[in-house]
Amino acid sequence: MMKFCSLYSGSHGNCIFLGTDHTKILIDAGMNAKHIENALAAIGENPKEISAILLTHEHMDHIQGAGVFARKHKTPIYATFATWEAAAPCIAPLAEQQRFGFNPSDGLFQIGDFQVQSFSISHDAADPVAYTFYAADRQISIVTDLGFVSQEIRTFVHGSDAVLLESNHDKEMLTKGPYPWPLKQRVRGPQGHLSNEEAAEFALELVQDGTKIIFLGHLSQNNNTPELALSATCEKLYAHGFGILNAPEIVSGPFVHVSVASQDRQSEVAIL
Repeated sequence: MMKFCSLYSGSHGNCIFLGTDHTKILIDAGMNAKHIENALAAIGENPKEISAILLTHEHMDHIQGAGVFARKHKTPIYATFATWEAAAPCIAPLAEQQRFGFNPSDGLFQIGDFQVQSFSISHDAADPVAYTFYAADRQISIVTDLGFVSQEIRTFVHGSDAVLLESNHDKEMLTKGPYPWPLKQRVRGPQGHLSNEEAAEFALELVQDGTKIIFLGHLSQNNNTPELALSATCEKLYAHGFGILNAPEIVSGPFVHVSVASQDRQSEVAIL
């Protein structure tokens, strides 16, 4: 059995929980440690039992609480070597035995019950990655902060039972919004973020390949709304004959759960 929950997801902080009975991990720690501890308690988890923190990249909305949390709870942190170099000033000091580095090309590695596959994504960071996790005959992927969906991403994410997928911005809101032109270009560029429409297209691919639970994450506070993100993906799925479930569960037939992972509260907990 796997337990999957977005603790926080958005422009101001990201932290995802994934656990089995024996191994519990966080993907990113972009809120302060106290917020992360409170969120874990809200879903019935003990911060002291976190086996590892895995970082996707070094931007502050993904690493803000990593150092404090790791020092307090003696939690190891995993990141690519280049991410470690870029993030070290914000995370340090950290005991050497808590620092684990890897290259995205290294292949699968093991953390307790989980086999972990990292893979490169296109984003304006030192060496950004996304992750796919395998345990208990299930596959779960966390895919945010990507400018486009590459073939490598498709290779590793297809076949997932559940996916947290970036749906960052509404194109019209971004165009008309307050961001300066260079920032708008960065967000919509090949090293930026997925739009609602792009997320919906990829979500359809995944659902057609068997994905049953999709959390839409990393929504922009300024250039998106939960309603717009949800509508884009649900309408795409409806148009191709899929029904939407209210609860994050796996059922047979053409049904899928789609919901939005919030910036300021925990998502529904999926049990797979």
